[in-house]
Amino acid sequence: MEQKGVLIVLEGSDGSGKTTQFNLLSERLKAIGYDVSVFDFPRYDKESSYFIKQYLNGRYGPAAKISPYTASLFYALDRYEAAKEIRRELDKGRVVLCNRYVGSNMAHQGSKFDDPVEQRGFFVWEDNLEFQLLNIPRPDINLFLRVPAEVSYELIRNKSARSYTSKTHDEHEGDIEHLKRSVATYDLLCQLFPKDFSAIECSKNNQMLDIPEISNLIWNRLKPVLPKDIPNPGHSAVVTVGEKLNQAQAPTNSDTEKLTQEFKTSSLLLKLQIEKELKSVEPSGFSVWSDSGYKFYTPQGLPKQLEATYKSTIEHIGHLHQQMRQMLEVYYEKSLLAQANGSPTLPNISSLLLPVTPLSALSNFTATLSPRSIRRVCGLLLANDSSELQWAAKQLYLAARQAWPEDFSQPLESDATPEPLNNIIAKLAEDKLSLNSSDNRDVRLLEATPRQEFDLLAETIYPYSSLSLEEITEEVSDWSYQQKFDSLKQAASDPAVLLEKIQYKFDLITDQVVMQEIVNHSVVSNLQAQTPSPRNGYEVPTAIEEAGIEDLYMECFDESLKLFSLLQQAERDDLTVYSALLGHKLRWQLSVNARDMRSILDYNGDESYSKVINTIRDKVSEVHPLTWEVLTGTSSSANVTGARKNRVKPARRRQSKRKH
Repeated sequence: MEQKGVLIVLEGSDGSGKTTQFNLLSERLKAIGYDVSVFDFPRYDKESSYFIKQYLNGRYGPAAKISPYTASLFYALDRYEAAKEIRRELDKGRVVLCNRYVGSNMAHQGSKFDDPVEQRGFFVWEDNLEFQLLNIPRPDINLFLRVPAEVSYELIRNKSARSYTSKTHDEHEGDIEHLKRSVATYDLLCQLFPKDFSAIECSKNNQMLDIPEISNLIWNRLKPVLPKDIPNPGHSAVVTVGEKLNQAQAPTNSDTEKLTQEFKTSSLLLKLQIEKELKSVEPSGFSVWSDSGYKFYTPQGLPKQLEATYKSTIEHIGHLHQQMRQMLEVYYEKSLLAQANGSPTLPNISSLLLPVTPLSALSNFTATLSPRSIRRVCGLLLANDSSELQWAAKQLYLAARQAWPEDFSQPLESDATPEPLNNIIAKLAEDKLSLNSSDNRDVRLLEATPRQEFDLLAETIYPYSSLSLEEITEEVSDWSYQQKFDSLKQAASDPAVLLEKIQYKFDLITDQVVMQEIVNHSVVSNLQAQTPSPRNGYEVPTAIEEAGIEDLYMECFDESLKLFSLLQQAERDDLTVYSALLGHKLRWQLSVNARDMRSILDYNGDESYSKVINTIRDKVSEVHPLTWEVLTGTSSSANVTGARKNRVKPARRRQSKRKH
């Protein structure tokens, strides 16, 4: 006899995080091996929801004035339309998940009653209407995600636009008193009908619990009602962070050694941090801010006044960004008309404006990871000060646990987590070191191996000689310069072997756009980069000055610095990075062999890239002149010209904190 399916319903007040938990539960069940069908009520894309949309948009008057019996019919008819399909899926033995169901009617419409006797009479009427008269399938369990109305109301402000209304809040969401009554009515349902309704506490002390923690509470409550027989083997999962999972993106990859994690409405900061560890991020590189409509990530927990300032500042930078884009389009259109026969080479406007993109800009991306890379990436994100990055680490680890339960059975962190090593080092640096560097050189060569380039010649001869390396080095030292040059030139007939024996380590100060271009053209191991900061300055491209928009360009950086200072004053150093722009400079270290170095030097980048690369070329040719003369066919490197103005904002020098 075939096993009958299970009908599971997630209920919750608006702003309770129900959609996120619904997606996570769906993917967790699929990853284990269950066949899952999902229904999201109301079904706004179906004709059966017509009266619901009219009701929520206030077309029949304020929701509070509409009879609960009348409004309940609107929702019941939508479920009646779906009932046949739900029964069919249950008959197949599938797990059917519903996002909202009959309980939503009982709670939202039942909250309109002041008389408790009338309210209980409504509950009975609603139950008979849907399960008896309309014969809608009765759920095996209804889980109510409980969040206080005050917390829900704040979370609703951050919800994305809904398809059924152009308003910030619909008729239910916009009324906090209605939210309070709805929560109280859900509580009453759990009290009156404990076999049907069960509450999951999603907050503590008016703060939302972590998403993985809520997900585990749901899972533990559901396990007893799940079918014992699992029809399919487990597999990897696609989990969407931030928004609803598109069913077309359900996992189809049979390769159980990879997991694809999709991040939506995440900050550019999170994307760049993950790209430090992974090459399998799509799309790679920087996002064009205008493509997202200049949306940005807002950290949670900011004081109201500071949050308002944060939002207005980033919005203003977005407005300046948009204004510059329009002015550049007009400027280059005129240039094309003026030089119609000259076929001028025009810069890419999006690339030109990348430096004025904040790290808080929203970015959508996917990352494909193996179990080993998941642990590495989670460790990197968890050690960061940003709560967004820490949350992403927990989400990623939860997805891995769903895909490989045995491999990820241990918690990501214990209750008494030791302080991350990089946090300890950062504190020591703050206490013992000056906060500002007196060394402002953009390029500094730290190491070049071998130190003497003719030691390289001895190593190339070694495989073809019976002498020791020390003996070969001693004999080569007595050769004339021409002998050494000719021998090195002969060794360079196989440049790959020669170049792999040479290693360079640089300390660089560039913006993040240049850093990313260099990293993309080399194999960089253990990338060491400091946090970008408005204190490190920035540069204004010549193309921006020629277009006459340098004042708007510099205003973006001025606004960023103001926000950075406000966050510092509020002692929110963990959030200052979100105020930084891609054009702000940061200090970082580049360690590569000469083969990758040649790829970096050969790449024809933009103006700022060329400036840094020309200086690197000079440093390399100084320490290994003969090697690079042989390999490049040139005896001197190009001179570096100051094509860009350096706009370094003066930083107030503070005394280092020392213990006496």
